Amino acid sequence: MQQREIILSCTQLSQSVSTDQGELHILRDVNLNLHRGESVAVMGASGSGKSTLLGLLAGLDQASGGDIHLLGQSLMGMDEDQRAQLRRQRLGFVFQSFHLIPALTARDNVMLALEVSGDSLPRPNAEKALEAVGLSHRLDHYPGELSGGEQQRVAIARAFCVQPDLMLADEPTGNLDSQTGAQIADLLFQLQREQGVSLLMVTHDPGLAARCDRQLWLENGGLVEKTPSMQAAS
Repeated sequence: MQQREIILSCTQLSQSVSTDQGELHILRDVNLNLHRGESVAVMGASGSGKSTLLGLLAGLDQASGGDIHLLGQSLMGMDEDQRAQLRRQRLGFVFQSFHLIPALTARDNVMLALEVSGDSLPRPNAEKALEAVGLSHRLDHYPGELSGGEQQRVAIARAFCVQPDLMLADEPTGNLDSQTGAQIADLLFQLQREQGVSLLMVTHDPGLAARCDRQLWLENGGLVEKTPSMQAAS
């Protein structure tokens, strides 16, 4: 069987910060490979470094050590402008708190992502993306006029409209009730499969993690892959 392309990899990735008590090691020698079209969940206790890892993999922060390759390019060898350009064109983000711009309508929030990525038809493509998430009737509504589930649908439309290679999701259902969260999860995985996007998701929800191809746990600063039997025993 042909090996799938590796979209994202990190090798011996470490992150530490200086505190009054000395050096605090958040991540230690993390190794990870994510293949095209694969979905991977990262779980761990609060404060274990899940969001820190996601920020490093997105090139939002600089690691203390190790290397990250995204689409064959080393993030460690890029400056901030180069990393930002890569994020705009190849990455999508879904956050727990939506991160929509309050002064922009649903359409304009999605259009902005398309314009920044260089899309030549931002308005029709934004409307198409919002239609795909069931919000064609909410194009001109502002975030404050939308429910939490609707705001997350806008955020998902904004993330997928740029046709990313990699989707990074940080607790995408964390601010939603269980029923709305299940609907958002269905939508997220549906679009991920349809577009063949690689998905790396940070979540505390075991049910959501179980829907991913693999589940990884951050323990003592390192990543551990757990099988269902191992999870049941822990």
